Amino acid sequence: MTGWTTRADRRVVQIDARLRVSGREIPVTIIDMSEHGCKIRCLHILPIGHIVELQIQGFQPNMACVRWSLPALAGLRFI
Repeated sequence: MTGWTTRADRRVVQIDARLRVSGREIPVTIIDMSEHGCKIRCLHILPIGHIVELQIQGFQPNMACVRWSLPALAGLRFI
């Protein structure tokens, strides 16, 4: 073992969801997901390190940390 960690298996999905950021709700689309996090399509650049709440209709909300953010895309790690 070389000390490298492998990325969890990611599943390509297209799930409409809502992200609660600083009291605002933002519509997002989850485009890939693993047990540890997800990649979202979003119209906002999210602050890296910010804690957000991800809500998928019919499921309990998940808290997540913004790991990276670009125009139109962001990566979240579930807490």
